[in-house]
Amino acid sequence: MTVTKISRSRRIPGRMYAELDTGETLRVPEGIALDFALCVDKTLSAQEYGELCARCATALAKERALRVLGSRQMSREEMVSRLVSLGETEETAEDTAEWLADIGLIDDEVYASAIAESYTRRGWGERKIRDEFFRRRVPRQYWNAAIEAQRGADMESDAPALTMLERKLGGQLPDRDARRKISGQLVRRGFSWDEINDAFRAYLERIE
Repeated sequence: MTVTKISRSRRIPGRMYAELDTGETLRVPEGIALDFALCVDKTLSAQEYGELCARCATALAKERALRVLGSRQMSREEMVSRLVSLGETEETAEDTAEWLADIGLIDDEVYASAIAESYTRRGWGERKIRDEFFRRRVPRQYWNAAIEAQRGADMESDAPALTMLERKLGGQLPDRDARRKISGQLVRRGFSWDEINDAFRAYLERIE
């Protein structure tokens, strides 16, 4: 097959387009175009064409992954799923996620800690944090350590459930209706009944 036209992207720096006599147009990063010495009338063997397509697919997937990461952190499995949804093959998505992990741009353990810290700071309970781990495809081996780290931090400051109780009650002794209402709110924020009971116990000890 033969290259019939070479052009540069007006929108994406470093991106070139190679049109072939088959009617196909390849998106080619500039560095790869130089490696293959692409130019008009350049004839590619079947092997060269296969290598060119493979290298372009890898490079373009990495570019796409970096753009995705520019918006927020992701777990490795989130990235794979996102890339597949954007049209990458499963194999290319897995290889790209592996590359991101190798260069330190994806770290599931660090991501788990960031999620636990963020949701704890915002006043959510352990169940909500676990739901977020699941939704964001964080590997389960990192869940407990991330949550335990936040429990350790809570020992140095008020637990989120206790902070919410103090904000709601303002130092007043809760009656049964108030306790039931606030308990329901805490449950909806992902706190377990053990966490809620511990918070009420600590609150009552404090106001007494």
